[in-house]
Amino acid sequence: MLSYLRKKMKTIMIIVAVLFAATMFYGLGYRGLKGFREGPQKGSIATIDGKEIDHKRFQQTLNRMFSQEKGRIKPEQAMMYQTIALEQVIDFILMLNEAKRNFRVGRGEINQAIEQIVQANKLSSKRALEDALRNMGQNLPDFKKTIKEEILVSKMVYKIKGAVTITPDDLREVKASHILIIPKGPDEKSEFEARAKAEEILAMIKKGGNFSALAIQYSEDSGSAKKGGDLGYFTTGTMVPEFERVAFSLKPEEVSDVIRSPYGYHIIRVEETRLRKVKEKGKDINEQVLAEKQELSLRKWLFGLRQRAKIEVNEPLIKAHSLLLAGRLNEAISVYNQASIDNPYNPYIHLFLGNAYLKAGNSEFALNEYKKAGEFSGADPSLLMAVAEAYQGLKKKDIALEHYRKASLIAGDNKEIHKEIKDIFKK
Repeated sequence: MLSYLRKKMKTIMIIVAVLFAATMFYGLGYRGLKGFREGPQKGSIATIDGKEIDHKRFQQTLNRMFSQEKGRIKPEQAMMYQTIALEQVIDFILMLNEAKRNFRVGRGEINQAIEQIVQANKLSSKRALEDALRNMGQNLPDFKKTIKEEILVSKMVYKIKGAVTITPDDLREVKASHILIIPKGPDEKSEFEARAKAEEILAMIKKGGNFSALAIQYSEDSGSAKKGGDLGYFTTGTMVPEFERVAFSLKPEEVSDVIRSPYGYHIIRVEETRLRKVKEKGKDINEQVLAEKQELSLRKWLFGLRQRAKIEVNEPLIKAHSLLLAGRLNEAISVYNQASIDNPYNPYIHLFLGNAYLKAGNSEFALNEYKKAGEFSGADPSLLMAVAEAYQGLKKKDIALEHYRKASLIAGDNKEIHKEIKDIFKK
């Protein structure tokens, strides 16, 4: 493993250098979102095992996302970016904590990365880098700390990926069908009854029963039962290990014994097997399959870190938006409402709460929140446009036009917003 990492150290340095070269000099701040808060009013954005996350890294991640957007950033986009940025920072911190237990970074490695950053940004010297950092409100010691963290995580990622190898099974895919019987409860009786039922079905198959017909009649996998148990083609890493191990051991047209997985009792039939299809034609199949397997291994490892960690999101807007994305609408509305009680004059909370009410089919409550958002908007043209769009969606044309006109008046020399409003008025 150490020899693998030593071979990859130059690549790690280049990755870190390119990362900073690409993100050092992006513009800061939220374009068109003057009133949108960059962090929580009190307390931390989130904690991992009781420790506050790095707010500075969250802000840098968020700014990087905003810098890639052209034109006006809508409040809904900003909220989405905040949610994604927080998830990325949480993942990074989890990986960093694990990396610190496995690796060290020497002064020479950090200096090498800084030299590459100086070259990549076409700076005349290290002093020029310090001047650039100072102009951005940063300093070299903090910058070195950030580089050190990036190198540590890169080493950890390379360790996880370096442990991955490919097998002959990874280079093929199988087409299989199955019949699933799910125990009715967690008790021994339910387990016994489910297995007994699966054994009865297997006996029918061995006596010549049609597998597809029996799957339609008995399988409790609602997704595949109506298709005769057909699961289509799949590769290694797609199914749970217990299922995958048996499926890839069977020959075409061979039927398995009854096997147990976390989902229940399965009978598997392999229809055929073939060489795995890869996305990029003309490229080596081994390299592509290895890259995919490495990425899957990294995701599983990170998922495990998340499962073991106690993660708490404290920023109410991000928490509510995450609930909204997860389809937990009532919980999201509850969090938005609590946020509006704690901070009644924040127009963004009222805008997002209005959107949530609208999703819930309560247009009356939504209109009430949009009204508050408009009243508390201050001199924020982007917010006023978002409120206008909400009214427009509710067929409140006159109120929408009123907000568009107000947005135009306070937009100043913002040509993007004036052009957008002009196009809306044309329609």
